[in-house]
Amino acid sequence: MSLSATIAPHLPFLRRFSRAVSGSQESGDALVAAMLEAIIADTNIFPEASSDRIAIYKVFARLFTSVAIRVPQEQAQT
Repeated sequence: MSLSATIAPHLPFLRRFSRAVSGSQESGDALVAAMLEAIIADTNIFPEASSDRIAIYKVFARLFTSVAIRVPQEQAQT
């Protein structure tokens, strides 16, 4: 099975998770897109895991913890 076929079924759930942790759909989608670009650039970052779902969330978590997220001041106060 190709890597794209392995990842594709998990993308809707990953997008929802990304939106929840980033605070907006726009930033969540940007994080998912960055993760996909990173996997395309180096397929070796996709880890061996007990399931493909776990592997994709591991890659996302590494990316999410390594980027700086700026929250606009008006959103930070609410």
